[in-house]
Amino acid sequence: MFCSYRSMTSTGVDAPALPIGFSTTEVVALQAEDSKLSNGLEFTKKIGWAHDTVTNWMSTEESVAWDLDVLHSGSYEITLMYACAPSDTGARIELEIGDQQVSSRLEKAHDPQPPTPREANHKRVETQGPVWVRRHAPLSFPTVTLRKGTTRLIVRATEIPGKQALTLKEARVRLLP
Repeated sequence: MFCSYRSMTSTGVDAPALPIGFSTTEVVALQAEDSKLSNGLEFTKKIGWAHDTVTNWMSTEESVAWDLDVLHSGSYEITLMYACAPSDTGARIELEIGDQQVSSRLEKAHDPQPPTPREANHKRVETQGPVWVRRHAPLSFPTVTLRKGTTRLIVRATEIPGKQALTLKEARVRLLP
């Protein structure tokens, strides 16, 4: 019995698909730490803890993916929350979901500085030290139509004119009315 248990648990378990499309008012935030990264990408905190971001996006060969369970067929709005240095603007970001591909150009730099001291009192979680909530900028994409069932959302940078494409915090998905 021990041998079969060991062989079953040593290979790990795939994470379940993340449900989206609960209602037309609810935004589902697909966190970076819940994604699957291609080989060159990494988490800022190296392991992918809560509140982490994806960084080191220096190649058009890299991608971030989430497996999704679409609860209701319909039109969906997808927004990426990002940070980007002024010298790295201009990247073209592509989303592939189901049989659709949509893209957007990252034209606005955004540096998610820690909150001001006044804001910090309301945006801090005590752990072994404070964890600051950083604000990330939205990057919108054209609407996509999804069918009920499982699918995969893949994010790629198809053009990277600067050192790296962006730092990715999350993808926000919402079923439209």
